[in-house]
Amino acid sequence: NGVSSDMYGSFVMYPIVNILDHKLVEGGLKNMYVADVELSLFVKQIKTNSEYGFCNIVLKGTGNNLENAIKNAISKIDVRSNIYTAFLSESKNKIKEYYLSNKSSIINNAMSLSQLGKYEEAIASLMVYPETLEGYNEIITTATNLYMQLQNKICDKIIKDAQGKVALK
Repeated sequence: NGVSSDMYGSFVMYPIVNILDHKLVEGGLKNMYVADVELSLFVKQIKTNSEYGFCNIVLKGTGNNLENAIKNAISKIDVRSNIYTAFLSESKNKIKEYYLSNKSSIINNAMSLSQLGKYEEAIASLMVYPETLEGYNEIITTATNLYMQLQNKICDKIIKDAQGKVALK
């Protein structure tokens, strides 16, 4: 559904699977297990534990044992279902809104981290901002400036170490 991330971010999508009911159906040549499984998907922000999306669906599966019945139920997930499309679209819009309304806070947090000498952490906190959103240029400009500050800090340290070694001959 066009939703993915290729780097660490502050949002996560995770499933919870619950077995609602299971029973053994006896008869015929083989006994069969029938399982009703509830799949719940959540989108949450890791830092605040705030929920940005929720989806719930009940699946039914069969198999020669309970484990296979559950696997069969999960294999019947239709990833092209409108339920998932709506869930992902709604979650994506809420996440976009979060980033747009918190862009200044994200930049301020990065600047505070850089003042503490935590340049790598500051740059990483900026890089989770989606490049497709308005304001990304401001994020990249800030990240570039912080990277240059980090380079200057590293270069100053190397120069001071070299001067110390020259002084000691």
